Amino acid sequence: ANRKPVVMLKVGRTDVGAAAASSHTASLVGADAVYDALFREYGVHRADTFNELVEVAYAGSLRRYPAGRRLGIVTVSGGVGVLMADAAIAQGLSVPEMPEPVQRRLKELIPFAGTRNPVDTTAQMINNIDLIRENLRLMLEQGGVDSIVLFLSSVGLNPRMMEAVTGPLLELREGFPDNVLVLSGQFAGETARLLEQHGFLLAEDPSHSVRMVAALANFQESFARAGRQPQLPRL
Repeated sequence: ANRKPVVMLKVGRTDVGAAAASSHTASLVGADAVYDALFREYGVHRADTFNELVEVAYAGSLRRYPAGRRLGIVTVSGGVGVLMADAAIAQGLSVPEMPEPVQRRLKELIPFAGTRNPVDTTAQMINNIDLIRENLRLMLEQGGVDSIVLFLSSVGLNPRMMEAVTGPLLELREGFPDNVLVLSGQFAGETARLLEQHGFLLAEDPSHSVRMVAALANFQESFARAGRQPQLPRL
C-alpha cells in the first residue's frame, strides 16, 4: 500500500535445508509452500541468492516501475540478445516483435541489423553513436514496450567511447523519464555514478538485467493489488 518493494531471502526450501535450519530456529522454518504463497500474494520478491537480494533491492531503490511486462532488448551481440530473450520469457516478461514500420526504419538505419526484438545492432551502433538515440527512441515511441535493456558489453570501460555514448543516453533519459532503462555491461566508477544519477539501472550480467526488470514489473502489479482482499490458495 505504501509502494515500497520488499525483497526476502528465505532459507529452507528443501527438506535438507529445513532440517539444517531447524537446529537454529525450528519454529520459523515452516512449510516452504506456505511462504511462497504468502510472498506471491503480497508482492514480496523471494531471492535465491545474496547477489539477487542486492540486485533487486538496488533496482527498487530507483522508485521507477514499468507500466507493463513488455520488454525491448537492444544489443551489440546477437547471442546475448537471445540469452536475454530467453531470460525474459523465463521471468514472465514478454518480448514483443517490433511493428513493421519500426522494423523498416531500423533497417534503414542499419541494413544488416536484426530488427524483430531483440534488436541486434551489432557493433555498428558504437561506430555511429547517433544510432543509440534513434534505435531506443523508435522502440519507446512506437515499439509498444514498457522497458528496455541495452547491452553494451565492455564499452563502459573505454573512456573515449563512453564519453560519446553518454550524451545520447542522457538525452534519451530526459525524453522518456518514466520508462525503466537498464544498461548491461561493464562501466567505470565515474561513468556508472553519472548514469545512475540520471535514472539508469546498471548490471554487468545481461540475464540479471532482465531479472531486475521482471522484479520491478512484479512490484508494480503488487502495488496495484494493494487494498484488495488476499486470495490465498489452499495447500
